[in-house]
Amino acid sequence: MYFLKASRALGDPDRRHWHATVGHAVSADLVTWREVADALAPGPPGSFDDVATWTGSVVRSGDTWHMFYTGAGSAERGLKQRIGVATSTDLHTWHKHDGPVLSADPAGTRRCRPPSGRTRRSATRGCSARPTAGTCWSPPAR
Repeated sequence: MYFLKASRALGDPDRRHWHATVGHAVSADLVTWREVADALAPGPPGSFDDVATWTGSVVRSGDTWHMFYTGAGSAERGLKQRIGVATSTDLHTWHKHDGPVLSADPAGTRRCRPPSGRTRRSATRGCSARPTAGTCWSPPAR
């Protein structure tokens, strides 16, 4: 099982959020679990995922497993999230591919104003606020 892992030793939830790894645990009976080495950790300085890695999805293609995960980088203070991919043949040792495989298109994002009045960007074309509770609009054309 792969899971979001953030050390409680960091205390502050924000620090935990920005230092997350993709943890890994195994079980023979799905009752008793043993944690093994992390599957993925933040990349080296300057990489698109040098701040945090968050869990994603694993799919198999032939004899190779592909883990698609979310990465956040220091270049944008962790505010721009991208999708990366790592591959494995044994589900224990993962090799990250260079760079993201998917990045949000700034022209395809929307600004959302939830009921609180705070504005935030959404990488999807929708808003997290319900349409009746918030207002969404597309960015102006350039």
